[in-house]
Amino acid sequence: MEGDEPDMGPALAPTPDGTATLIRVHVSPGAKGGSQVKGYDSWRKALSVAVAAPAQEGQANAELSRLLADALGVSARSVRVIEGQKARLKRVRVEGLGVEQAHKRISKDHRLSP
Repeated sequence: MEGDEPDMGPALAPTPDGTATLIRVHVSPGAKGGSQVKGYDSWRKALSVAVAAPAQEGQANAELSRLLADALGVSARSVRVIEGQKARLKRVRVEGLGVEQAHKRISKDHRLSP
């Protein structure tokens, strides 16, 4: 990974078969400032994301999936929440994207700093 990019190692992991990337995400639903990838939270060892949708009936999870799909340049169907459906700390699976690709796309598009 590039020297000027944050080490998001704990937040990103490959699946055992190598076909997808698992991303640890901390979500803040009902965000007043709109939906955005905020950066790497080193305390939680997770990507911090704010979504405008409320945490009701899966609305925040659906918006999280759309936001990450857009940020990572993959289809919305490739992104799904696999753990923490009713919690702020979640694990998201992104099909067809490697860990290094995910790291570069998140870092580049969202200007994350260490």
